[in-house]
Amino acid sequence: MKIKSLKPPILAHCSNQTYVMPGWIPVDTDFDLSTVEWEKESYTNNEKKYEIKGSKGGTYIVTYNTKNGMTRCTCPGAKFRGTCKHIKEVMNKY
Repeated sequence: MKIKSLKPPILAHCSNQTYVMPGWIPVDTDFDLSTVEWEKESYTNNEKKYEIKGSKGGTYIVTYNTKNGMTRCTCPGAKFRGTCKHIKEVMNKY
């Protein structure tokens, strides 16, 4: 079995069933996790970065992950609220 994920696979037990995570793949209770072939996934290949000028002259970096749609910005507003006008600008413009 091959698994591609950010973190190594683990076994999870829920409702008398054993699963390989991530993916909720059902396996037998005596499944040997060492048989799983793990390929480490990386977000860096999926990220696009944009330099956006702020209204007060600063430059901020907006990062957009094309795989999962997540965005982040280096401005103080995004750190406080989780979103900002720079992220909206990137989403509307690009």
